[in-house]
Amino acid sequence: MGRIKYKFTGTTMSGSGEQKLSGNRDIVSGSGGNGAIPLEDSTIQVTVEWKGHKEEMELSTGASRK
Repeated sequence: MGRIKYKFTGTTMSGSGEQKLSGNRDIVSGSGGNGAIPLEDSTIQVTVEWKGHKEEMELSTGASRK
């Protein structure tokens, strides 16, 4: 399938890495980060790059918003 690159940044955490995709939606290798747990009701900015594509998203650790 190929490789993906990712990075994430939150208030108390950050990390980045590169992963090989096996073709069955599994990540084959390990990842890295600083080991911190995100604070409740915080957001995490995530960027994923693969085959010339890039997607950015925001994840929330709080309750689902309506």
